Amino acid sequence: MGAELITEELVAEHLAAALAALAPELDRPAGEGCVGPSEPAKGPALTASVAISGAWNGLVSLQVTEPAARALAQAVFAVPQVGFEDLADAVGELVNIVGGNLKGLLPAPTQLSLPTVATGTISVPGRLARGQAHLGRALVVDLDLAWLEGPLRLTVWEGPEVCGSPG
Repeated sequence: MGAELITEELVAEHLAAALAALAPELDRPAGEGCVGPSEPAKGPALTASVAISGAWNGLVSLQVTEPAARALAQAVFAVPQVGFEDLADAVGELVNIVGGNLKGLLPAPTQLSLPTVATGTISVPGRLARGQAHLGRALVVDLDLAWLEGPLRLTVWEGPEVCGSPG
């Protein structure tokens, strides 16, 4: 029980709310470039993930281009110059908010890990359908969006149990 509660529409709503809360000046209505299929990332990208563990186990991952991460960090920290640590903090906080909101919808007990942020993208073979597995995890949501003139991809995976989950 749990994955059926997590839909693309719900995840998109939580992502839009998190973006609006973190950086309202970057938020755009869905009809004006915030949502829609994107092209694959060209150039450097950052990927941030949080694990949800407990009664439901999964992973929430977000990948954005470096320019989008830079714009997010500049808005979040209200400074014109940001370093890689600022980019990682801003993208990590965004996935943390989305993951935390999803965790609240799942059966208890559940825990949310700290965000992990790395350069690069998640490699997924082709487009998987909901429920198809990759590396032992079943795809629950795969949002491929256009944001700040680049791709934003948010995925939610179910299983397997991660280290430190309550038992």
